[in-house]
Amino acid sequence: MKYFIYIILLLQASVTSAGTLSERLEDFSELNESSGYFVETWSADYLDVSLVSKGKLLYKRPGKLSKIITYPDRIEQHIDGEQLSITHNNKTRNIQLSQQPGLAVGIYALQAILDGDEKKLRELFKPDYSELATGWELSLVIRDEEMADSIELIIIRGKADRILKISTEFYNGDRLLTELTYEN
Repeated sequence: MKYFIYIILLLQASVTSAGTLSERLEDFSELNESSGYFVETWSADYLDVSLVSKGKLLYKRPGKLSKIITYPDRIEQHIDGEQLSITHNNKTRNIQLSQQPGLAVGIYALQAILDGDEKKLRELFKPDYSELATGWELSLVIRDEEMADSIELIIIRGKADRILKISTEFYNGDRLLTELTYEN
């Protein structure tokens, strides 16, 4: 009986560790579009209460992301390649991501993962991928010093071809946690 349990544990361990980053990104490369809802929490020592925003995220291949914040204010952010447009109070501002490397790094990580672009992901980050019993985890250390100016680490957790949590940890101790749920 003891050996039977050991074999079951061994098989479970091999199943949970069988996946690779390449295989996971291949799953994402088959996605043409996705949408879901987010709750984002900004925590910092200087805040008495964490800042919370809520809204909807949309993705469409290749690299098109939209973040529509509905709480506490309506703000629309649309990313198409290198172009970010932000609309708030009927005013739109356009930003080239290449001119804002600290802002761009998190966007590039999402674009690379959702597009299934392992080459881009490895060019920008040192990835550490692991399969877990509950899904998968990808830790990203930024390679470029200018882009890593304030961000220490990005940790992304998910299940199959769904990103469920993104934790961005800053050198100053601040933390941005994004939790996602999906429509389908």
